[in-house]
Amino acid sequence: MRSGFHRQVWLALTAVVGLGFLAGPAQAGEAPTPISIAPLTVAEARALVRVIIEESTGKAPQRLGDPCTSRNTHRVVCKPSWTSAFHLSSSTLLYSGKLVLEETREGLHYSFVGLRWRYGCARRLGAKRCASRVDFHLS
Repeated sequence: MRSGFHRQVWLALTAVVGLGFLAGPAQAGEAPTPISIAPLTVAEARALVRVIIEESTGKAPQRLGDPCTSRNTHRVVCKPSWTSAFHLSSSTLLYSGKLVLEETREGLHYSFVGLRWRYGCARRLGAKRCASRVDFHLS
């Protein structure tokens, strides 16, 4: 079972957007009930992006841009970019990357891989020199 905040996120996501699987328990001597996976839509993925970012970084995303595309009925790829604060200051963190959401028989899996840099450093030295890799996932 998932632990900590991943379990809380998963429970919230399944309750809010109805993700998860529909299966009945198998009785002794019976074949297990087939599991059908609820399709993951782009609209659901957009709603999940904000929740995942807030739970993973500890701050609500500001200036969030999250173009998402559906790869199939169970996989959505988003390319979000956001800041840690609405007003840009030298200590504001900027994020950009790729977030893959996938609904499987085991539940929702997500993986974010991207870059993070401080606005002040990027202005002085350039984004390339200040960037650091960031990733978070639920498998």
